[in-house]
Amino acid sequence: MLDRGVSPDTVTFNILIDAHCKDGMTEDAWGLFKLMDKLNIKADQITYNSMIDGLCLTGRLQEAVKLFDSMMDRGLQPDVVSCNILIDGYHKNRKLDEAMQLFKKMKQNGLKPEIVTYNILLAGLYRDGRMKTAKSLFSEMQTFRVSPNIITYNTLLDGYFKNGYTEKAIQLFESMEGIGILANVEMYNILIQGLFQAGKLEDARKLFMQIPEKGIVPNVVTYTTMISGLFRSKMLLEAKDLIIEMEEKGCVPNAITYNIIIKGFLVGKETDKALQFVRKMRERKFVPSDSVCSFLYFGGNHFFLNDEDQYKLLPIGQNFHASKVWVAADAVPDTQLTANGRRRDTMLTLAEMARINGNHRGKSTCKILTVQHHNCTTGRTLELNTEPLDQGTLERQYEELQKMRDADAPDFIIETLTLFCNMTEQRLKEIEKHSTPYLDIPEVAVYIHTIKGGSLTLGCKNLTAACDEFARCSDRNYIAGCHKALMQVVNEFSRVKEVFQKVIELERKIFNLPALPPPQA
Repeated sequence: MLDRGVSPDTVTFNILIDAHCKDGMTEDAWGLFKLMDKLNIKADQITYNSMIDGLCLTGRLQEAVKLFDSMMDRGLQPDVVSCNILIDGYHKNRKLDEAMQLFKKMKQNGLKPEIVTYNILLAGLYRDGRMKTAKSLFSEMQTFRVSPNIITYNTLLDGYFKNGYTEKAIQLFESMEGIGILANVEMYNILIQGLFQAGKLEDARKLFMQIPEKGIVPNVVTYTTMISGLFRSKMLLEAKDLIIEMEEKGCVPNAITYNIIIKGFLVGKETDKALQFVRKMRERKFVPSDSVCSFLYFGGNHFFLNDEDQYKLLPIGQNFHASKVWVAADAVPDTQLTANGRRRDTMLTLAEMARINGNHRGKSTCKILTVQHHNCTTGRTLELNTEPLDQGTLERQYEELQKMRDADAPDFIIETLTLFCNMTEQRLKEIEKHSTPYLDIPEVAVYIHTIKGGSLTLGCKNLTAACDEFARCSDRNYIAGCHKALMQVVNEFSRVKEVFQKVIELERKIFNLPALPPPQA
């Protein structure tokens, strides 16, 4: 446009910025935003809203907040849409207190919250188990005559189930027809999932059978939820029938469906069936989840399959392992032979894995480096390491890492801590995907288990305890407890990561110390 002498205006830039943000191209959108300044084209509320939304979508919350605050400097007053976008950004980044503060501030500034505002906050409050505040907020919404919509009721139902209020959820659902709220397929999906998690198998099946009677067509989430529940209830025959029905009715399975089916058949020791769906998954170019790769690669270890079935799984597991470069957060597989010649899998700890990575770069790992130079730096390192030990963040196991520092691989500790942090962050991102619209406890439990493995290796006592608490709650199908334990895992990892980042920084300073002078004779 510029080359042809056509001058773009604010509307032009708004369209471009919004499109780039929705496509995840935030940097390009930011470049366009800056270009507007250079061309003296004034950004309006729509420009700012699109840019703030784009930053929130890509996890750049601090930049979004800064941009939001800068609106007034440009003579623009944030509107309800601006506030909703940032409140949603806070919510998705698990900063609910900040979201509530902005909610309070927008009311003080004379802005009337919309149903969208309330729906976002209610979802966050239920996710964090803050039932009293959620109840109060819902009452406030009705006081201000903001009418709840179908999304509100879906949020309420999901919140009740997640926090263990199964009967209350059922009562709410049964009362909805009387107030003119017609259930949609998303609501049925929430109900079926909640009933399964509450152990109400027959109620879930009855509800599923009612869906066509209401003129609603089950979607892939409905079928996937039912199949998952049936597998977990060890009802393989019914699960098989439902898979056939799903295909006959033209409902195409997605990657999540395939992952659930494959795991279900492996747990049920129907290896041939599992392999059949593995092939279908590959034909459709879907990539299996980490947990499915784990089940395939270590199938014999997990399910005590016979040797024949183990050998069926092994090539496919290795194939997926290689294509995904899959590595569990706490270990990697290392094939060895036992005395009788049979294959077994041993697990390399995170520390060993970092040392092997050093060896692959031609480094020897047989010496121990004792840091004696620049006592001020070394003392600072020791002081930093002692504090989290006392707080319970790390156990004495972490001290072993210090002993493993060697002259030929001086970055060993940095590699180990960085690897742990990166992999744990990846697992938490996967957990986030399996927490919406409901918490998929079996899937999340796999990721929590891998986080625990790495945590044990490095001696992160509180993080390990949080993982154990999640495992206990998942075994009891205590949904509210699982949510609480998951928050503890996130918070404890945040603390551990902060400590490790300081350790890494100090380790780098140690690397740059001048060599020690040779000892005098």
